[in-house]
Amino acid sequence: MKKYTLSTTARLKSRKQIDSLFKEGCSFRVGPIKIMYQLNDIGEEPLQLGVTAPSRNFKKAVDRNRIKRLMRETWRLNCIALKDSMVKQSTFLVVFLIYTGKSLPTYTLVEDKIRIALHQLGELLREQS
Repeated sequence: MKKYTLSTTARLKSRKQIDSLFKEGCSFRVGPIKIMYQLNDIGEEPLQLGVTAPSRNFKKAVDRNRIKRLMRETWRLNCIALKDSMVKQSTFLVVFLIYTGKSLPTYTLVEDKIRIALHQLGELLREQS
């Protein structure tokens, strides 16, 4: 049985990688979520994730933390297929999710949008290979 975990190495924390992603990475939108991604040749984990919710739209830290928790949880449960394909291709992918909506999302909304985003990300990576 596969482990559905989001380990500490799978979390994007490196300032260099984040800066590189924002400068040189590609992006697309799925509803209120903006997805930025970049393929790398080296890395700790085949798939690394960073999430954010802007304080401009959500003044309370409680709301921002909830949104980030929802995005990480849905990513954790649905990224297994993409992670397996990264391992097979022996490439490394850095992904950053930015919630740009103005209101608090529900779990089902976030889950639907992240599933669509994962599908589109898989297709984009197949085209680039």
